[in-house]
Amino acid sequence: MLAEHKAFEALSWRASLILSLFTLFACSASLYFTWYFRAESYYQSGDYERAVEYFLKAIAEEDRHAEAYHGLAMCYYQLGDRDEAMLAFEKALEKDTLYTSAYENLASIYIELDQPDTAIALCRRALQIDGTYVRAYTTQGIALRNKGSLNDAEQVLSVGIRVAKMLQYTNPERLYDRSAAYDQAGAYNALGLVYSAKGLHRYAIDAFESACSLLPDWATPMINKGREHEEMRRPEAAEIAYRRAIGIDPKAPEAYRRLAALYRKVGKDDNAINILGQAIRVDPSDIDSYFDLGDLYEAKNEYDRAIELYNSVLEKAPDCAVGYYRAGVAHVRIRSYDRALQLFNEALLLDPEFAEVHNALGDMYYEKRMFAEAEKAYERAVALRSTYPKPLLNLGALCLLLGRDAEATEYYRRAARLGDATAQSFMRSRGLEW
Repeated sequence: MLAEHKAFEALSWRASLILSLFTLFACSASLYFTWYFRAESYYQSGDYERAVEYFLKAIAEEDRHAEAYHGLAMCYYQLGDRDEAMLAFEKALEKDTLYTSAYENLASIYIELDQPDTAIALCRRALQIDGTYVRAYTTQGIALRNKGSLNDAEQVLSVGIRVAKMLQYTNPERLYDRSAAYDQAGAYNALGLVYSAKGLHRYAIDAFESACSLLPDWATPMINKGREHEEMRRPEAAEIAYRRAIGIDPKAPEAYRRLAALYRKVGKDDNAINILGQAIRVDPSDIDSYFDLGDLYEAKNEYDRAIELYNSVLEKAPDCAVGYYRAGVAHVRIRSYDRALQLFNEALLLDPEFAEVHNALGDMYYEKRMFAEAEKAYERAVALRSTYPKPLLNLGALCLLLGRDAEATEYYRRAARLGDATAQSFMRSRGLEW
């Protein structure tokens, strides 16, 4: 939930309390409140680096306020520094052990780190403190879903939705409170994802529609609705949902990418190319759109255009190992082997355990008939990721070429056991079990 509700959440519900305190102590020598409110202003305007500067000034002035550490953590999260964000959230909880928002936001980070049990424990602690904190139900539900406990996730999220409705019923002004609407919409969106994981696509669509009605300018549930229509093999309905998501948020790159993937699936590659071009224009920083468009150009054998896109990625993100890898593969396709080797080596400098790069090196050496080098590269890819079937297939094909049939069969068997259809077909054609 942390990434989703960042645009709607004020740094803390306690800001109003601090404002009152600021009025009481305006004559004091401390500059804490001056720095705190300046930091919050920078946060709300999206200038997170300046916000960090002033939160740190506020903390240096007075180290006892949990709100300043919470605000600092939110800034670090927005800047992509999860480690510092976690430390700041933990510091906020040292200052105030009842700070429910800090528990829930910290839980969101643990979800991103694939530690759902820790996230669940943090949300439970938040709910022990305040059983009406709807976002804690939502984050706990997401953690349970990620853990595979779908029934528990459904139960927790349903409770969260009931609590949100109860709060609106007992406090009618919450009907017009955007934050309250977001809380309930977030719970419905998460519940939709749970239903989707359970294969209950009609229920999922209903949940996403509820989220959309509560928060009409939030594109995420509309995108999720489109995905469910795709699962139900309703491409026309999916297209409508994705286009509505783009209308809601014209700068939401995922909606463009989903629509492009749909067009590609139904054979409308030119439409997909146009949509991805729009995605890049509205958000030139979205690297995935460049990669998706590069895929389309490669499928059309337009490798020079794909390489231009990958070069654009590397200009924007020179530490993107995937960008070097993708550019290297495209250069192999046009037999620009020296440049491909340079690009693969750049990728491996950034990520020495990038199995796909080693496999691609093997493909390049295979094309150059440097079979010993190709075999070593494929073996390295397998050693790095034993569940990666592609280099196993390549080793099988290489061994067949070199007349080593018994080794080839063993490689195909291993790939078949990983579920690779090509390997399974090979084994069947020879009447072999796997």
